[in-house]
Amino acid sequence: MSETIFRVHLFSFYAQNLKSKRGEKVCPYLKGTFDRNFKPFSSEVQSNTTNPQWNLDLDFTYQTKYADKLHQKHIEIEVFDKHSIVGSDECLGSVKIDLRNIATGPQLQSFPIEKVDQINGRLIFKVEMTQKTLSELRVQKVHMTGSLTSDNCFLLYGVSSDDSTNMSKSGPQIGESPTWHDLNIFRFETTLEGLLKKEVLIHVKHQNGTTLGKCNIAIKDVLTLEKGKLIIVQSPVIQDFSQVALAELTFFFENLPSFAQMIGGESNERGLFDAEPIFEGTVQPLKTVNWSKSHTISLSNIQKPVSVSNPSLNSKQAAVPEPIPYFLSGSRVQMGLESTSVQSGENRFSGPQQQQNKYSESVPVLGSVSAERPFATQSLQDVIQAQVGQAQEQQRLQEQQGLQEQQGQQGQ
Repeated sequence: MSETIFRVHLFSFYAQNLKSKRGEKVCPYLKGTFDRNFKPFSSEVQSNTTNPQWNLDLDFTYQTKYADKLHQKHIEIEVFDKHSIVGSDECLGSVKIDLRNIATGPQLQSFPIEKVDQINGRLIFKVEMTQKTLSELRVQKVHMTGSLTSDNCFLLYGVSSDDSTNMSKSGPQIGESPTWHDLNIFRFETTLEGLLKKEVLIHVKHQNGTTLGKCNIAIKDVLTLEKGKLIIVQSPVIQDFSQVALAELTFFFENLPSFAQMIGGESNERGLFDAEPIFEGTVQPLKTVNWSKSHTISLSNIQKPVSVSNPSLNSKQAAVPEPIPYFLSGSRVQMGLESTSVQSGENRFSGPQQQQNKYSESVPVLGSVSAERPFATQSLQDVIQAQVGQAQEQQRLQEQQGLQEQQGQQGQ
């Protein structure tokens, strides 16, 4: 069984309104454990304060073979009042949080310090818990059409990183419309947050090393976390600010991170508040997300998957949507189907459609044709609206039936 690896950062520890037998003369410190004895830790002692702040900052790697049981693993922190007599320190209480809600919820944690049935203050701190994987880019096909100025070329391909030289090389192809099949696997380390900032890179090179053109595809615009789903896109090959060819790519990812913390918000004893998922398809927390005030989720912050298929099928037989072409517009990239486009980084969604009961991605128009791309994804609002509508309709029918029966009795 492979291990799931997280990078964990604990920081910004402070407490509010501590209560001790000694009143306001509290000298508090922390003792904690991360997944029992995996990572014990402690803080320095603060003097005479009921609202302490500790300079505790921990950064470590956490590995587990049982990521599906994170809800059974915890971070537990005890708050003590330091006494002058050795061994007489008073335990003011503790905080215990399961690791799944940390790995999938907000960074900010705020929980009461509980001792039996008594609350002796509140502990507040932050946790970054980020999954990192050795992911794979698997390119099944690259087909070029257009006016490449060479009949003998190869590809450099990969995923963008700080090391621009870290790319794989294909074999050579001859002809004005070269096609490459089943390229070697490109492996790279990433977190989900990092992956959404990366691009798939394709560089077309002459055998002498001269660059003939490049195309970059923003991963956040095409990514799906569904295992084994193909992504098919079309992208212009650009050289000296001009399009020299059109590349059609068929690829998919393997071993992507599935855990990612939410954007913003807070986790406390009542649940998760004002937090939004970073991407659709990630592992979700067990706690319910609540809103401290009237709030509508910004769907543009929840990235959505686009084109999908089954990589086990032959690319010619696979039931896939139309290729998604990319179009350069100044320094921006646009993406869309034949008659649709959407600006990179600004996925727009029209929200729940009452009749379709699904989300639709509203997209700007190329030419004079408008379109929407529905996603077969139900929101909680959709489900609630459907249930309420069914209940209202059932109640209306019952009332109508009762009225008809009453009128029939009166007629007799």
